[in-house]
Amino acid sequence: MMPTISEQGDVSPDDVDPTPSQGAALLEIRDVSVRFGGVHALEGVTFGVPAGSLTGLIGPNGAGKSTLIDAICGVVPASGVVVFEGHDLRGLRPHVRARRGLARVFQSGELCDDLTVLENVVVGPFRSRRRRADHARDVLQRLQLDADADRHVDELSTGRRRLVAIARALAQEPRLLLLDEPAAGLDSRESDWLGQQLIAVRDSGVTIVMIEHDLQLLMRICDHLHVLNFGRLIASGPPAVVARHPEVVAAYLGGAHVAAEPA
Repeated sequence: MMPTISEQGDVSPDDVDPTPSQGAALLEIRDVSVRFGGVHALEGVTFGVPAGSLTGLIGPNGAGKSTLIDAICGVVPASGVVVFEGHDLRGLRPHVRARRGLARVFQSGELCDDLTVLENVVVGPFRSRRRRADHARDVLQRLQLDADADRHVDELSTGRRRLVAIARALAQEPRLLLLDEPAAGLDSRESDWLGQQLIAVRDSGVTIVMIEHDLQLLMRICDHLHVLNFGRLIASGPPAVVARHPEVVAAYLGGAHVAAEPA
């Protein structure tokens, strides 16, 4: 649900640019489409992700959010262009894109429960093998996980496990971190704590794109939001503005609710 949308007031669709300027973009999505048989999972999606930003990707279930992340990582065939740091990624396999500075964290985290926190970070893929253990400890300290370094991950709360998965991705020294619902299953306290850590990651120079259904979290921490519905980009912009866009309200709360809003 998106309980705060209807409280934001009305906005014209012209107030939200569906294809914002990409002049300072670290990542550019240009007319990206994905088809599965006769079904368009994505259709002509275009937007830019500025370097040093924390960007939210939202939409109802089945909107195409995970498919878009798959296309960015090269996991699914896609038409259009994905540009990262000025380089066209077409034709590059997922592991090559990862070596170029793309890191992805799945919702499951894919951690090894029989290993410690430190061991989980150390065994992750590194862009550089220099000072592997020392670098892993540095990452854990940055995320306030250093006190848990020698604990097995199955002893940790869900929120801290999610952060261990993020730490393992950060050990690759990525320029772009792609997260899939990092706050899923967390209570409001854990979600707030996770949000603070993500802001710290962004402030350290890592650009973040995250799929998330916790819209209150996104409203607090994101610089930009992009909204997908039925595979199309329907709105982009600052969170407070996107949340008032009529198509976004309709996608989350239904057309009847939009019609009832004051003109």
